Amino acid sequence: MTNLECCVCTCKYNENNCCCKSEITVGKRESHSSKETECDSFVKAKENAVNAVNNPNPELTINCDAVNCVYNANKKCSAKHVGIAGNRANVSDETCCETFKLK
Repeated sequence: MTNLECCVCTCKYNENNCCCKSEITVGKRESHSSKETECDSFVKAKENAVNAVNNPNPELTINCDAVNCVYNANKKCSAKHVGIAGNRANVSDETCCETFKLK
């Protein structure tokens, strides 16, 4: 399990910089930088909506499609801490994995 800090406060799964899902997926297979990645699990929150599914989960499974990342171990993230950015995101393309590091 990886410790996740999510700064995407526009996502319906975000509560207090934690994700309320049990796992997320970082996408963009051929990424060469952090800005080229995205959180495929992002879902735009509706205005005034109460947060989604479960309780905030600071440690969760991160599936990773970014094959060029040093932390990608058989499509799972092996980093101890991951930061997801995109504070004003409206779509997943506006989010990124700040922890991505090119092999």
